[in-house]
Formats: sequence, C-alpha cells, structure tokens
Amino acid sequence: MGTLENSPNLFEALILPFPRPVCADQQTFLHHPLNLTYKPSRMKKLITSAMACCAIFLSFGQFAYPPTKTVDSSDTYFGVTYKDPYRWLENFKDSEVVDWFRQQSALSKSVLDRISGRDELIAEWKRLDKLQPPAISGRDFENGRIFYRKTMPGENVSKLYYREGMGGKEQLLFDPAGFIKGKTLSIQSALPSFDGKKNHHRIF
Repeated sequence: MGTLENSPNLFEALILPFPRPVCADQQTFLHHPLNLTYKPSRMKKLITSAMACCAIFLSFGQFAYPPTKTVDSSDTYFGVTYKDPYRWLENFKDSEVVDWFRQQSALSKSVLDRISGRDELIAEWKRLDKLQPPAISGRDFENGRIFYRKTMPGENVSKLYYREGMGGKEQLLFDPAGFIKGKTLSIQSALPSFDGKKNHHRIF
C-alpha cells in the first residue's frame, strides 16, 4: 500500500500558510477567509488535522500481519491446473487454522480500537436504533386469533406473539432467545393450526 513517501508535497500543501491576500485596507485583511497569520487557532487546527492524516496514512504500512503459510495444493480442470496454496485455511477443525483466525481477529480489533470516537459513534447508533418502531412480520389469522412475529428496537431476533382478535391483549407465545441456553436461535417460519390452538414453528 502506498504511503506519503510517494507524495512528498502533500504534507507541505496541508500545513504551509496560504499566500497573503491583497486587500484594500487592514480591516478587510483581518477578516479575509484565507488569512491564517492573524488567526493562530485556525492554523493550529489545520496543522493538527494534517498531522493526524499523515499518521493514519503511515500506520497502514506498520501492521504486523500474522504469517500465512502456503501449501502445495492444486486442481486440474479440462487440462488447466489451478494452484490453491491457501486451501488449508478451509479446514476449520484444524487448530492451526483456528489460531490463524484468532490472530487476524486480534489484529483487526487492535486497529478498530484505535479509531477516535468509535465508542461514541456506536452508542449513537444504538440510541437511534431504539427510536425505530417495532418490526411486525408473519401475520396469520386462525379461528379469531392473530399470530405474528415482532422484533423490538435493540433486539436481534423476533419473538412469536398472538392476540385474541384485533383488540385482544398481546401474549408472548415463543421466545427463541431463551429456548436453548448459550445459543442464538431465530424463528424461520411459524404456522398456526386451523383451530388456532397450536402453532408449528421452525427455528434455526
């Protein structure tokens, strides 16, 4: 990946003062939008931003990526041989493969954790997500009962509910999140019986 070494004038273009504008009087010069000489705070912000950009660009070349071995593996189709040196990574039961993915995950996390304002941005997204209305899907009407799936803001999977008619009280019928401890399941489909007394649902 390219660095700032390939573009030496970029840093100078960001931090060097703009040419002093020619104005009719000193008062106009003090309020000219290009004047940096009389506004040190603006110059300080510009230099700080430029140095931050440089640090980000230069950091791309400093990652210590986990080593990835290659193997002698290939397939031949219609007389053409295709090499696949990374096929060993497809075996997720191999402890070496699992360790490789863990190292990659640790590297990604270390980079993401250095992003300024990341936690604040995630918190803002979660706050906005909770402002959304519930998502309703899979409505079925049987023998006066209404069956449907509903996902509340902040929830990852939908739950199965039913009502006794449109004006009936909402009642929770099935929650896949607590069905099997330690596993995250979701309702793939739900089908009530004709009399509305039973419900067949498929979870995954």
